[in-house]
Amino acid sequence: MYSGRVLGPKGRHRLRGLFEGLLRTHDAYARWRSRAGRRRRPGREWWSDEPRWFPGGTPPRQHNRVTPLVDGESFFAQLREELSGAQRYVFIIGWCLTPDIPLSRREPADLVRTRLLDLLNETAQRVPVRVLLWAGAPFLLQPTTGTMRSVQREMSERCKGDLRCELDRTARLSHCHHQKAIVVDGRVAFVGGMDLTTYQGDRWDTHGHPLRVGVNWHDVQVRVEGEAVADVEVNFRQRWEGATGQSDLPPPAP
Repeated sequence: MYSGRVLGPKGRHRLRGLFEGLLRTHDAYARWRSRAGRRRRPGREWWSDEPRWFPGGTPPRQHNRVTPLVDGESFFAQLREELSGAQRYVFIIGWCLTPDIPLSRREPADLVRTRLLDLLNETAQRVPVRVLLWAGAPFLLQPTTGTMRSVQREMSERCKGDLRCELDRTARLSHCHHQKAIVVDGRVAFVGGMDLTTYQGDRWDTHGHPLRVGVNWHDVQVRVEGEAVADVEVNFRQRWEGATGQSDLPPPAP
């Protein structure tokens, strides 16, 4: 098909130019690889050792265990376990929160026995619990500022331990804070797509995805252990100080 009789003089010229361009690209890549190899320091083989990959000052972390938790049932079960074992502090950051969302649905009694705020209250009897949520939208968008104030008030009134819930009002009018992260004791973190809420859809779901009333929510969270947990915690501390103007969080765990 690519014979001269089919392509003609112009076609052959264009095809030759294409091949020459590919060869030049290949040669340039080979030269770049050669230079990169000469720049690499002895004993440092990972590409992220070069500071140009992290101009913000936070290099990629090598020593981590990252476990995907697909669907709310997997995430909520592990979160419940970590809350029950917290020894230093718990930091929660989110878009929205439903105080009475149950973290287990295996038995009918779980709907009451594993309600989030009750578990946070038990945890707050032992360690400080800090929750930072978006302040909501003044109008049109959801959830509204009034909704988030109600959540904050309910958590403050019903929790008797060392729990504080603050609202982050630093987002611009047309923006929202959408991070979802939890840090327990500086030892384990959860980050991903799931808020602890039933607002605009119940985040609890199973791998079987049984049909439920309302919006069914299929998403993933990851459990992080290792060096990167400290980076998630630094992010929370920065957000907390920026939103509240206070740097009164418990000191970082070793």
